[in-house]
Amino acid sequence: EVRVAEDETDRAALWYGRLHAPDSVVQSGKGFFIGDVTVPRDRIPEMQAAIQATAERHRDGLLFIAVCGHAGDGDLHPTTFYDKDNPLAASALEAANDEIIEAALRLGGTITGEHGVGTEKIPFMTKRFSPVEIAAQRAIKQVFDPAGLLNPGVMLPERSPGEPPVDGFAAAVRDALAGTTRPAAPLTSGADTTISASFGNLSLTVGADATLDAISGYLDANGITCAAIPGSGGDRTIGELVATATGEERLAVRHALLGADVTVVDGQTPARFGGQTMKDVAGYDTKRLYLGGHGAFGALRTLTFKIDVRT
Repeated sequence: EVRVAEDETDRAALWYGRLHAPDSVVQSGKGFFIGDVTVPRDRIPEMQAAIQATAERHRDGLLFIAVCGHAGDGDLHPTTFYDKDNPLAASALEAANDEIIEAALRLGGTITGEHGVGTEKIPFMTKRFSPVEIAAQRAIKQVFDPAGLLNPGVMLPERSPGEPPVDGFAAAVRDALAGTTRPAAPLTSGADTTISASFGNLSLTVGADATLDAISGYLDANGITCAAIPGSGGDRTIGELVATATGEERLAVRHALLGADVTVVDGQTPARFGGQTMKDVAGYDTKRLYLGGHGAFGALRTLTFKIDVRT
């Protein structure tokens, strides 16, 4: 059911319900835990089914799982209710929360859309990110916080033997922080020119070597728009646009860019930062480094953007 506010009275009633929902949860007198996962918007029904299947599996320790959230972003907050005096509740709650996060990852989602990793979701960082992706984020942390004073023990897992050295990436971060210009580097890798849209999720994935003209033609043919793509661009590639963007172009890309398949400059190792979700606060937003980075951190391979339907 979709309820639309047709007038000020309806609008006020909907907002009253939205703002006081937490009060209802507290006044229930039951124990509760609020989760936070995000999936591509066209996978919300599957995610909801997975959550309810989890609730059924753990009904000996849980009462039910109510799902609220932000449908336009695919960000869901499964709220698990339980009796505080049920001795099975704690283990059931932990197992259910883990299953929900695993389901989100299977559906192409992420472990947290807006609440953050904190300490609870550290074990899932290595499921969300590859060793090189973790290593790159650890390098960012080290550059900005060499003494380890800022939120120690939060977000990043313990270093694993599988993490490769990323000294070149760390040096690029230090140089960027210092405003040092680095030597010219390849902007793209892989010669990927494919263009495809997920109309259910309203996202566009393009190879970094696709030209702006080719992308504009695809958008026009399918009745969609993408704020990151300028009206004219000729043979300039989308990778070149992103890697060298400044001013208004950079601002447009920054707001539209959801994910990037890249290489990490150390060995040009493949990595992925972001994805097809509208919200994602798992780890550092590392893809932002590649925006206007001129290849210093590595090359761009594919890029995913938000799109809109042309009206």
